Amino acid sequence: MTTPIGLEASSTHEISFGRRALVLAATVIVRPAARMNPNRLKRLTEILARTASPPSAERTMLVRSEVVTCSVRCSGQYCLERALAVCLLLRLEGSWPTWCVGARIEPFMAHSWVEVNGIPIGESFDDGFYAKLYEVHSGT
Repeated sequence: MTTPIGLEASSTHEISFGRRALVLAATVIVRPAARMNPNRLKRLTEILARTASPPSAERTMLVRSEVVTCSVRCSGQYCLERALAVCLLLRLEGSWPTWCVGARIEPFMAHSWVEVNGIPIGESFDDGFYAKLYEVHSGT
């Protein structure tokens, strides 16, 4: 069963050509990772997060809005690619948000998102809507 999901609104701030190229490169890089075996993907993200510090909620929201603005694919139903692109871009700056993967049973839906201090960034679902299957914190 698929759930219809609309495109998210784009950011209102200007994104430079260089930054736009970096964001698009990140979305392309994470595409093969999104097709990886979940255990391998979790191990990869744990390695990337190992020496990172947590970012601020404001910075994470700004990077997420850049990803949504620059990539039509990530502004729609490709939540795993969106979350991984945000994590990768923040990792290039030396930080790592909490990357989460969760699901709900009735109706079945899976989702991936980023959090800072336990608060989902840029998401509209209520707390407890998804049961977390796993999460990768900075410094793990």
